[in-house]
Amino acid sequence: MPLLTFRDIKIPENFLLQGWKIHVSAKPETAHLVAEVVLPVLAKACVPHKILDSETIIRKLQLDETQKGKFITIYPLNDDHAAYIARILELAIVRSKLTKNDFEAPPYDLPLGETGGIFTRYGAYSGHQITVVDLKGTPQLQDGQIIHIPDVRDSGFKPDFVTWALPFDKQTKMSPERTIKRKAARSDLITASSSEITPPQSPALKPKGHTRGETVKEKEKTAHLATILREIP
Repeated sequence: MPLLTFRDIKIPENFLLQGWKIHVSAKPETAHLVAEVVLPVLAKACVPHKILDSETIIRKLQLDETQKGKFITIYPLNDDHAAYIARILELAIVRSKLTKNDFEAPPYDLPLGETGGIFTRYGAYSGHQITVVDLKGTPQLQDGQIIHIPDVRDSGFKPDFVTWALPFDKQTKMSPERTIKRKAARSDLITASSSEITPPQSPALKPKGHTRGETVKEKEKTAHLATILREIP
């Protein structure tokens, strides 16, 4: 069950439900440990996301190559937001006791950072179709009609029309000769050395009707979920 959904978030008008989805991976036996580190960060930042809420579901999805390792799926509202989320998650994991052995890599995602637990791919947030857009996010037309293409999840981390620089490049260590291939994504290394990471100026991410009480309730819900995951046989 999602802890936070798009219904709970004020999102920009005409927002396309697609972009750089971020996945936090986990193994069935380490899911509760990953949840304890990641969920409070997402709740505090009011980031739309969904989570697999049982070890049984995680084990079942391990059998599907397109879903393997996708424990938490995060839905950024734009490229700057995606880069910000990746950085705060990297910092949280680095400061935790989690190691690379606690994660399971999704085979078709692009690895982000040095933790071994954060990945991304450009795709649909809902359904299996994506709109062809330009760098500014403007839908492209053919014969007066908006172009839609299938969101193919087993052939790489981005569709062919995404030819611009990744939003994560500013946080990476990349040599000039290094290139990113569609089916052979290599790790982009996010620098998480700073103790303070400035969130993007827009969009303003606040739950609808957000109150201090709801923040406490969200933290209690996160702790409760982590307890449930830990107690699943």
